[in-house]
Amino acid sequence: MTTSTSPAPGDAGSTATPSPRDLWVAWRAERDAGLAEHHGWLTLTALHQLTDVPTAYEQLPGRWWADRHGIHVEVTAADGLRAGDTSAGRAVEDEPFEGVHSVDVSTAGSTIAAIVPGDVAVEAGIRSGRPILRVRDPRAPMATGFTGVPTFDYDPSWVLEAPVRWYAQPEPAVVGAAQPGFSHEVTVTGEVDLARDGQSVTLRLVGDAPGSASLLFTDTSEETPAWRSLTVDTAGETEGTVVLDLNRAYDMPCAFSDFGTCPQPVEGNDVPFAVTAGECRVR
Repeated sequence: MTTSTSPAPGDAGSTATPSPRDLWVAWRAERDAGLAEHHGWLTLTALHQLTDVPTAYEQLPGRWWADRHGIHVEVTAADGLRAGDTSAGRAVEDEPFEGVHSVDVSTAGSTIAAIVPGDVAVEAGIRSGRPILRVRDPRAPMATGFTGVPTFDYDPSWVLEAPVRWYAQPEPAVVGAAQPGFSHEVTVTGEVDLARDGQSVTLRLVGDAPGSASLLFTDTSEETPAWRSLTVDTAGETEGTVVLDLNRAYDMPCAFSDFGTCPQPVEGNDVPFAVTAGECRVR
């Protein structure tokens, strides 16, 4: 139940302070809206690993390949392939590609390389050192049937103050990925103690910039996916503790399709009890 406070007498211009649940509800709305973006995570329908041999793929016109210079496609104007607007994920008003079109991506980056007829986006990227293509179709069943991620209801008892220990020197680590044979390099920045109902576990935090930390973890609930992530608010750290609001534990993109390449938790980040807070498994 959402609650609010009324303005004090004579203070008609004041506004109610949002409750923690109000803030969570707003976060949930923002989270669902982000997932429902036109070519967002709900629209993935294929993942292709490229080679140096020009190859045709289902759903895509032309022939695609990769080399040290980038990812390439060879098409005719009749194929209707157009440049992609990476900010909006839609075709820009250019003439269709003719001949060879190339895109350069960073080691772990990706971009909407093109839009094909039918408003299907082609994402080009590098994962685990491998060049890939992913197809993003806004007509995918997961996208058209989406009504929001199933979640546990907000529970203030899952907002936990946890001791944290930051490493003087961050430690590199390699973790697995949602795709077999893929892996990710991560930076372990510290560890945090999660305790509830007499049970406790030490979990490691990862981050790629000062002040950023994420907690990827498994738990024993049958209602949650294989693993989830939680963004840790390091700005609110006081006297060696951080607040873990597990109501905001969220499903990784791989929970919504078979084509995510998400990193797995660091070894040992297994919570030995059910975390009945945050997002549930998508069915």
